[in-house]
Amino acid sequence: MQVSELISQYRQGIRNFPCLSLPGVSLQGINLQDASVRESNFQQSDLSHGNLAGANLREANLQGAKLCFANLT
Repeated sequence: MQVSELISQYRQGIRNFPCLSLPGVSLQGINLQDASVRESNFQQSDLSHGNLAGANLREANLQGAKLCFANLT
């Protein structure tokens, strides 16, 4: 899945995105509040300034991901 498709589907109300593979991409400022991205690969991705409040990050690979100022509450 491409980042633009993820954003489009999220805006349409879809919140279930298991097993995404988005290593090394820029997701800076992305809004994934209350989304399920379990078992997804965000290794080396830029999630800074993103809204991940309430997101299901169970078993997600965040190794080396940039999370500066990301909302993880």
